Amino acid sequence: MNAADHWGLRPVHYAAQLAPVNVLCKLLRYGIDLNVLTTSGSRCATERDKYSQWGRGDLSPLMLAASHGREYAIQMLLRNGAKPTLTNSRKETALHFAAATPVCMEECITALVGQHTGSGRALANLQVLDWLVICLRIKKTLHVYDI
Repeated sequence: MNAADHWGLRPVHYAAQLAPVNVLCKLLRYGIDLNVLTTSGSRCATERDKYSQWGRGDLSPLMLAASHGREYAIQMLLRNGAKPTLTNSRKETALHFAAATPVCMEECITALVGQHTGSGRALANLQVLDWLVICLRIKKTLHVYDI
């Protein structure tokens, strides 16, 4: 259930970003780790990330759900113990991925912001630039361009 494939992804990573929410729900019954990060993929992977590194290492299921705009998957992961403040090696959280993706909805960002404020790790820990990007992303999602 928690074995990684040759790209470094586990079933929970695929379910968070691609599968119907009921598949993720079934995986939760098996007690899978919702905070497991992807491992670096093998060199045979054809996709490079934005830093030109092979594979998709260092991503949590919540980060993947956020990067794909999966509102219901985000909510399910958060309700079942996924940590919204978990960071990868680049100090990015799921909120960064939600703000950066063009498919993300306001509801995805709102769910993650709500979890950040209630998690004991204050939003003040996010850098000012990060907040500016997030706020601009929300305004773009809401089609408000008067800034």
